[in-house]
Amino acid sequence: MRIPLDWLRDYVEVTLPANELAERLNMLGLSPESVETVGDDTVIQLEVTSNRGDCLSLVGVAREVAAFTGAALRAPTVAVTESDEAASTAVVVDIADLDLCPRYAARIIRGVRLGQSPDWMQRRLNAAGMRPINNIVDITNYVMLELGQPLHAFDLARVATGAGTPAHIIVRRARAGERLTTLDGQERALTPDMLLIADPSGPIALAGVMGGLATEVTDATRDILLEAAHFEPANNRRTAKALALPSEATRRFQRFVDPTGVGRAADRAAQLMAELAGGRVARGVVDEYPQPLEPRVIALRTDRCNELLGTSLSAAEIERLLASIGLEALHTLPSDFRIPTRRPDLTREIDLVEEVARLHGFDRIPSVLLTGVAAHAGENRAMRLERRARNALQGAGLNEVCTFSLTNAAAVGRAALLDVAAFVARNPLSTDATQLRTSLLPGMLEVLGNNARVGVREAWLFELARVYRPRENDDLADERRTLSLALTGGNSNGRWNLPSEAARADFFVLKGIVEELLAALRVDPAQWEAAEHPTLHAGRCARLMVAGRAAGFIGEVRREVAERFDLDPSYLAEIDFEVLMAAIPSSPPGHVPLPRFPALLRDLALVVDDTVSAAAAEAVLRAAGGASLRSVELFDVFTGDTLPSGTKSLAFALTFRAEERTLTDSEVEAAMTALRQAAATQLGARQR
Repeated sequence: MRIPLDWLRDYVEVTLPANELAERLNMLGLSPESVETVGDDTVIQLEVTSNRGDCLSLVGVAREVAAFTGAALRAPTVAVTESDEAASTAVVVDIADLDLCPRYAARIIRGVRLGQSPDWMQRRLNAAGMRPINNIVDITNYVMLELGQPLHAFDLARVATGAGTPAHIIVRRARAGERLTTLDGQERALTPDMLLIADPSGPIALAGVMGGLATEVTDATRDILLEAAHFEPANNRRTAKALALPSEATRRFQRFVDPTGVGRAADRAAQLMAELAGGRVARGVVDEYPQPLEPRVIALRTDRCNELLGTSLSAAEIERLLASIGLEALHTLPSDFRIPTRRPDLTREIDLVEEVARLHGFDRIPSVLLTGVAAHAGENRAMRLERRARNALQGAGLNEVCTFSLTNAAAVGRAALLDVAAFVARNPLSTDATQLRTSLLPGMLEVLGNNARVGVREAWLFELARVYRPRENDDLADERRTLSLALTGGNSNGRWNLPSEAARADFFVLKGIVEELLAALRVDPAQWEAAEHPTLHAGRCARLMVAGRAAGFIGEVRREVAERFDLDPSYLAEIDFEVLMAAIPSSPPGHVPLPRFPALLRDLALVVDDTVSAAAAEAVLRAAGGASLRSVELFDVFTGDTLPSGTKSLAFALTFRAEERTLTDSEVEAAMTALRQAAATQLGARQR
């Protein structure tokens, strides 16, 4: 919003230098973007937030300036000289869709003469960033910038009449197949969710967006039908976005235009048309407003306000501050304030506290050190477990990625998850973000595909985020923390102590990483079972079971899915992190003190039948090793010509230690003999 200071001074006394004024406005929440000189005037460019539509006008900004300077607000004087003709004899208004247009007012001005606007008006419009066109259009723009109410002027003679003689304005939704040629000469295809201004012959304007070419004011125009209305913000935004028709009018309607100000704006524009275009204003306003908007009343407790702000303001001081922006105190306990309809952003007590803070001045709120203990300080259990999981996965050589919570049906389809229901956005910002994700796999596949397209075909990735799934008989989503892992190609950087060929992604590498994660989280050893998943290869997919509950899937990406993303063989896992958290003991982990005595290390290589698993051999050794055998770790599996056919060699690293003394070599050798005998007896093994 561009604010010419010369124009602003019509409504409030401004004595501060422009830069200081901009700084004060910044403290009020109206962020100045620039201060520039335009001719003999100075213009402040303000960034007005979406909840402050009342400040998209010179009078609205003047009200804020008056609040902090103490100067009086000088609203423009509106005095319309009317003719004997009644406006109701010239126009009839019907609102068919009150939900989209609660109020519509029409004024009739006859005998206007089109021409250029006065120089003073053209200068102000130029300084405010609007191009002068002619006196009628310029007046509607001038009043919009002044009061914040968009207006539109129709050529009355070109508006079709109804059954009688008056022109007939109908405010309704578009019908299927209707089209409208707008003022820019473009024919627009309309949809039933768009609000129109129509007459009996059909559409004549897009409500609050752009007028129609057929009723345009031209040099031949003599009689004006002036529109001032309130249109529902969300519908106006959808229409303007769908047709790519942004404008100063839609910018205001989308942020809420006060319906109470409709009549005043129509009167102000009619007054200027009489003064600057020689028009005669018909008596009265045809104003359809069947359900007037009532001011909201909000209670504000003085002690609560001071408690939140750390101030010691009196009730009278708070009342004075709020009265400076038009909030009327009703003198009840707690104090009730009547909120002007121009401020829909004020709905709760805390909103009034914020108003008191900015009007009193943030710089005047005392700085006080916090005392006591914050009940919710630090990380909660879920955050700690998430951090532990991230650390474990990063330690395994994976990099974290963050994908968007919004996706689209096409991306889900490429991942072969077409049958998954999802929450669909009512007003998506783009075709790429139309629904909330129900799985992390489509986003992870997109990341792998994007990397592959730029030549990066080695990626070990994970994402820990939320998915949003519908719940039965509930409008709210089931937001579940979910973990996704993706491996493709090698990862020699993540496994520095392995040769590159030993760090290639495959099903068992992924399974091992998941088991490392479970160990880091202190989840009991998981169970795996064969399963099927639409994204994963049949026969190369497994379901993870934790504490008897299904926790997720791991597997190789199906070939046809991988081809859609131009991927080499890739491996995915998706795990319900909520299930993992439920299985983690709430008690803190136990701690083992550092050993007081040294360990003795031995290696044992056993030649066994190739049907004997390493886990079975390890179990036999642990059982036979006695209390001094502290660990058994497999470090080598060997098969080759030097071994008999049908056999393999399993090499274990053994650690022996006693708690109360240092073990002797003879004691360890006795234990090793017992291990060899147990392996020979139970496994048919011999030492290699």
